Amino acid sequence: MGVPSAIRSPPFFARNPAQPDQPETPTRNAHQKRPPGTIGKAFMIRLPFCLNRFPIMLVCLSGLLGLSGCGDLPRPFMGHPGQTAMKLAAPPPARLAVPTPGNALLDDNSSKLLATSIAHALDDHTVPAVAGPVKKGDWWLGITATTQGNTVVPHYEVFDPTGKSHGKADGLSMPVSGWAAGDRTMLRQEALTSADKISDLLNDVDAAMKQSDPNSLFNRPARIAVLDGIGAPGDGNTTLSMQMKMALPKIGITIASDESAQTAPADFTVQPRVRTAPGANGSERIEIQWIVTDSSGQESGRTIQINEIPPGTLDLHWGDVAYVASTEAAGGIKQVIQNATGLNRAKAKAAAGKTAEKPAETASSTALSVPPEDALHKAPVSPQSPLP
Repeated sequence: MGVPSAIRSPPFFARNPAQPDQPETPTRNAHQKRPPGTIGKAFMIRLPFCLNRFPIMLVCLSGLLGLSGCGDLPRPFMGHPGQTAMKLAAPPPARLAVPTPGNALLDDNSSKLLATSIAHALDDHTVPAVAGPVKKGDWWLGITATTQGNTVVPHYEVFDPTGKSHGKADGLSMPVSGWAAGDRTMLRQEALTSADKISDLLNDVDAAMKQSDPNSLFNRPARIAVLDGIGAPGDGNTTLSMQMKMALPKIGITIASDESAQTAPADFTVQPRVRTAPGANGSERIEIQWIVTDSSGQESGRTIQINEIPPGTLDLHWGDVAYVASTEAAGGIKQVIQNATGLNRAKAKAAAGKTAEKPAETASSTALSVPPEDALHKAPVSPQSPLP
């Protein structure tokens, strides 16, 4: 277990919902000039788990897990995190302006419709795109079009606030007649299709900027602060935190000391939150959410662990349970941090390049089925669902 369940974009998104239970702190200057990008989504998977016949369910956000068994002794939260996906980077933007194009071979009304449709489509990718004039400090999207025979090909170019170009992408080839007539269905379809390409382009731009910045988290280890837990029975709040502080360094994560935190804030904060509820057949249901937030207080992702145990098992001391839960969740926390810093996307691109160089080798991928995030918090209490 221990795979991130939700990846959120940093706080520079104009349309990002505020996290009500996260404190607001100033944003980091290092992120202010990053381009807009996209985020991943959450999905749910169920895997077998041995705890005296009690099942376990994991809500995660990165990939399918390997299945495994365990011994006869009760070991809550023992399992294998399995392989995780690597495509969930979330670069932060300030705003992406989409001005009405003046050279897209469209009349004024159709040009406005195209700009508005693209802004809405990018908004669905959690890019804070706004159809309208470019304002000071905006990244912006230039739109042009050229004819190729009997077709029109739209072109998109991303510019930073200084007017420097950071990349280009082409849209679909459209019939000249429909394009010139401003066919609304055609323009909206073009916007939906091109939003994917523009979103990928923004991710590539962000990754390139991070790699060239020696002070970015792409080029230095992130410093993590682990806070005491909330809501755990017995000594769980302190024991879970203590065990996580020991588990993360074992997988290469740097823990911020109390002394260093006084001079420089941690890049990310991890805090366990525990909820309990009656389980099946008189058992007690335990849910641990390891929530990762960045230095501005914006949630970057979370790992969720769920299990059913005999009632009262954790009312006093967590002991080995805290050790196992922290060890299993550490890998998911590392995944969240790598997603937020863009490391996973860079690794995925490098792996894709190597695969392209070796055509004899094949690479497999898994399509993710994604329920709305609200469903993760409103699902009824059952052995297969998170606690409400």
